Amino acid sequence: MTEFACSYEGMRGASLTILLVDDRAMRAYHKMYFGKSCSTDVISFPFLEMVRETGYYLGDIVVSAQRAKAVSKRIKRTTQSELILYVLHGLLHLLGYQDGTSEKRAVMFRKQNQLLEKWRDVRS
Repeated sequence: MTEFACSYEGMRGASLTILLVDDRAMRAYHKMYFGKSCSTDVISFPFLEMVRETGYYLGDIVVSAQRAKAVSKRIKRTTQSELILYVLHGLLHLLGYQDGTSEKRAVMFRKQNQLLEKWRDVRS
């Protein structure tokens, strides 16, 4: 998915790091970097300056596999599908998309849904 999305967004050959953690570790990352004492599904750490210089490394994505498993069970989706969604969301943050306002969130979610749909089309 990440290779497809990067290529689609004009970042062919870009690389990134994905770290799968449990909720306890995610809570620690969230507290350390954002000052929030709760867990979350995904956190992105972009290296956009490096991208402009090298064109290769986008940054790091930290994903709560524990959260993905719990949510997927609740909404009757596979854990793999939920993880893909979290990684894609994190990747879009690395590519500069934001979700801090309702307008930006709408743009980001449209792109997220568009990429998921295109990726599923390519895979079928």
